[in-house]
Amino acid sequence: MAASIQIIVVGFDYSPAGFRALENGIRMASRVRSAEPHVLLVAREAGDEVRIDALGLVLSPVSAALMLREDVEAETRKAAIRGEARGLSRVVTHVRAGDPADELVLLAASLGAGAIVLGEARKTLPPAGVRGRVTERVRRAARCPVYAGTNVSGEVPMAGAFHDWERTRRIVA
Repeated sequence: MAASIQIIVVGFDYSPAGFRALENGIRMASRVRSAEPHVLLVAREAGDEVRIDALGLVLSPVSAALMLREDVEAETRKAAIRGEARGLSRVVTHVRAGDPADELVLLAASLGAGAIVLGEARKTLPPAGVRGRVTERVRRAARCPVYAGTNVSGEVPMAGAFHDWERTRRIVA
């Protein structure tokens, strides 16, 4: 992995593929000096609240942000126990409402990310003519490398996640 990657955007949605993406993002960040993973949960707007489809929950934006931060911290601790969390100083969490592919690409562009890490639900990629899947749409639109599924290797470090409150407050504005 090139040392130029500093910010790594990780798409997370509480699905099994989302947890794989989080593990892979941590693993990638551990291999890059001064890397900073940014974990993005894209929820659907539900009035003044947001809906997390994989969990069937409707929460306030602040509650969703707190839950994401706690869950990312828990995964970070698991990675540390496995010896896969060395070298990370922080992990930033973001909650946004909207289209997952669009929000991933927008966050990566606004942060100047060096990579986007996604989970891949299928073991094989869809036929070339299949459109609409988040991974494929992100691959087409992103201006940085996109890693999906199991094509991210390395060791995993994460130590201490914190939450990006400003971005969370803006999701329903």
